Amino acid sequence: MVGDNITNYSRPVLSGTTIVNSKISLFVAGEEYTATADSEGKWSIPVSNELEDGEYNYYITATAPDGRTGNYSDYFIIDTKDPDISFTLNGELRNDITNVTMPLLTGLTEAKSTVSIIIGDSEYYTTSNSVGEWSIQTTRALQEGINNYTVTVIDQAGNNSITQGTVTLDTTILPLTGIKFSHSADDRNSNTYTPTIEGWGEPGAMLTISIGSRSRTLTIPESRKWFFAVPPGFIQKGRTTQYISFKETDPAGNSNQKNIKFNFFTDKPDVSADLSPDSDTGIHGDKITNNLSPTLTGKISSARLSPDMIGRSKISLTIDGVTYSNISVDKNGNWSFKLPVELSPGYIYHYTVNASDFVGNTNSYTSFIKTSPLSGSLDIDSITGQNSIIETSNKLPTLSGTATIGSELVININNTSQKVSVDSSTGAWTYKVTESLGDGKHTFTLVEKNKNGKINTFNGYFIVDTRAPELTASISGIKDGKIHDPNVVFIGKTEPRALVTISVLGGTYQT
Repeated sequence: MVGDNITNYSRPVLSGTTIVNSKISLFVAGEEYTATADSEGKWSIPVSNELEDGEYNYYITATAPDGRTGNYSDYFIIDTKDPDISFTLNGELRNDITNVTMPLLTGLTEAKSTVSIIIGDSEYYTTSNSVGEWSIQTTRALQEGINNYTVTVIDQAGNNSITQGTVTLDTTILPLTGIKFSHSADDRNSNTYTPTIEGWGEPGAMLTISIGSRSRTLTIPESRKWFFAVPPGFIQKGRTTQYISFKETDPAGNSNQKNIKFNFFTDKPDVSADLSPDSDTGIHGDKITNNLSPTLTGKISSARLSPDMIGRSKISLTIDGVTYSNISVDKNGNWSFKLPVELSPGYIYHYTVNASDFVGNTNSYTSFIKTSPLSGSLDIDSITGQNSIIETSNKLPTLSGTATIGSELVININNTSQKVSVDSSTGAWTYKVTESLGDGKHTFTLVEKNKNGKINTFNGYFIVDTRAPELTASISGIKDGKIHDPNVVFIGKTEPRALVTISVLGGTYQT
């Protein structure tokens, strides 16, 4: 700019006017330079030594032909350095992205410099202030997405700098979705005050999770799925419900917020178990049964749980070294389980019931049942079936079993009742059928009366089969009455589960 005493020439030329033919002396930077004014009084003196950037005072003396003199002093500034440029816009987290369609552009450069910006299809001008600050309010909306810009700065000395880049207009943000507890059996119900919460959001956005004045911040990863491990004390213990605020803010300043209610259930459920009424034979509540595959029933309850919540509980039962899991519970908390195997008579079986409610709170109940020693079946000497302990070919079989020592025992079979003697030291008994039985299934009932008057019953059955099984047999692979394969295969048909014996050439084979 003319007259501002600033130049970007390191060997500047000083010029002026005086009396015609005057002698001019210039003193600057420790050097003297001379010249003579022309016929119009004009003069100019180039500084031959290169000057460094900075401010220089100079002194000029003019001597006219008649000897008169005049003096003049001033300063000039040498500035050969291109101006620095900084560029920002009113984004939220970064200076290259915004959600403002006509953003305010700001920056820093040298004082009193001319700033021009071309962004999109628009061009803007301004001048930096005395400390180099500048700002330009855009008046034409940016395009959604990437916008190219060019910033040009020319300082007072005429030096210029150019910088180019892009700014992104982003006016949208992905919503917060899927916010829930990570490891709970239910999305927004938990049995702990330090759960892990997960959800989905905008990649790169800052997520602030708040309860009152307590807050934590995390960055949502590129996968969009985020996790937050709740630290101790963030959710106060004892709360049954808690609203938690989730606010995501992306780099452009777009934000999205949700307030979500979470529930906390930390009480252990109450659980009970006992023999079912139809399995509790004899005196009710004495835990004694003569049902060797009894049904156990019970109830799970908790004051805060609704019927639907109760119905999502699970029961596991451990008895005789075996655990039965995933036993269902109805909405009233009732559960029932029939043992799929038979227990041995005359033993005490301890069992443990483990209950888990719908959020994972657990409790257990331990008790026992005692199987009545009363039992009966075919005596081993009467069992003639090859693969069954309930089948005999004896029409007058012997039955045997155990009963309570000292009890009176009666057997009812084939429409007759007979007293049976019970061994006083072992409780063993035997009974031989006295009337010939026909083929088929035969049931019997044992009734014992203990010394204390308690009556136990046991129901059993066996099968009499005196008919020889029908049998067909042939040899596979016979052609022209001859066998051509040394591996002979016999095939045939008989009764189910029958033992087939084949004797050939001194060898015996069974199936």
